Formats: sequence, structure tokens, C-alpha cells
Amino acid sequence: MRPEEQALPVNDSVSTSDPISSIKGEFTRINAAKLTKKSYTYQCDELMKIDYYYEGKNVVKAIVDYGTVGDHYQRSEFYYKDGKLFFFYDFVEGGPACEGCDMKLEQRYYVKDDLVIRYIKNGATEKCKNCSFSQISTPYRALKAATTQDFKTAFCS
Repeated sequence: MRPEEQALPVNDSVSTSDPISSIKGEFTRINAAKLTKKSYTYQCDELMKIDYYYEGKNVVKAIVDYGTVGDHYQRSEFYYKDGKLFFFYDFVEGGPACEGCDMKLEQRYYVKDDLVIRYIKNGATEKCKNCSFSQISTPYRALKAATTQDFKTAFCS
């Protein structure tokens, strides 16, 4: 066999025909990559923090730590490819004050072309309530704030 006829290796871990597999593959790739991190803090009702992760000049991940507000803690993670949201993870712990409560809410949004293609709430697939994202949605406001550094407009509503 001539060298130009040899088969190229195939990455079997990511299926291009299955959007969920593609999203999981890109999520894994971003979290394993050596990225540049920039952190900012800003004041809304409470002191908040956002970490941006860059691959070259492009933001590929943003983590917003809303901190503890009242009786709950919240943290959101946004993942981007080519400036488009493809995965959104939201975690909330606490809630209405109650004795002995251990309330947690984990939400995962798998996104293609700004539409939710799978929504998982506390480990179970459910029908989403917010099934699309626009440029005025929080993940895109976070992405825009990476450039403008206007975090109050992006998050203090």
C-alpha cells in the first residue's frame, strides 16, 4: 500500500450525526484544553464573579458565580463554539428557607442553533420551559460582556 492510500485514524468517540455526542465531545475537549483564563468581579445585590476561558481570542467557556443571595447559591456555566452557545449548565442550592432542607437544582441544556435539543433537570430528561436562546438571553449577554466588560448590564437585572 502506498503511503497516500493509508487510512487516516478515525475518532470514534464523537459522532457527527448525533448532535448530543458532538456536544459532549466539544464539552470534553474544552474542559481538557489548555485555555487562558480571565476573571472579573462585579457588584449587583451581592459580589459576583465571572471567569472567562479563551482559546486564542475566542471565549469558549464562561462560569458565573452568583454567590449566595438570600438563602440560595447559584452558579452557571456557558459553553460556546464559534460564538454560539452549545451547552448551558445551571446549579442552584437552597431556596425557600426551611428547616433541614437540602434543596438542589441542576439543569443541563444541550443547544443546537440556539434551540434546546435536550433538557435534563436533576438527572432526568424533561420538556424544557425555556427552549431557545437569543442574543438577549443570559448566556449571550455573558459572552458580550467579555468584550464590553459591562457586567452590570449583563447580570444585574
